[in-house]
Amino acid sequence: MKTLIIYTSQTGFTRKYAQWIAERMHADLLELTEARKKAAEFFGEYQAIAYGGWAMAGTLVKLKWFLDKATAWKGKRLAVFCVGGSPQDNPDVEKMLGKLLQMIRGSTSRRSIVRAVSIMRK
Repeated sequence: MKTLIIYTSQTGFTRKYAQWIAERMHADLLELTEARKKAAEFFGEYQAIAYGGWAMAGTLVKLKWFLDKATAWKGKRLAVFCVGGSPQDNPDVEKMLGKLLQMIRGSTSRRSIVRAVSIMRK
């Protein structure tokens, strides 16, 4: 399955995780600033697209770009990942995941993301 990992990184941590994921999945890797320059046709060759960013103020940075694009990516497997400094048992992590679910719930093209986030919450 041809896969694309799109990421944004401020300190380099998210870039490192994106690289690890891309290596493991034999995926192409693209920084968000470059992804924003691509025409819609560019994404057509991928069966799966993942977006990664860092957690800040209870949200995933620049997620809106990915969710806006996801509405046009019908039939693709979609995923998001997040890098942050809080311990997993921090209640703020649960709040952020709940907020993320609220942002993406209700759209058929986003159901696979909802399922992935739900699994992360368990």
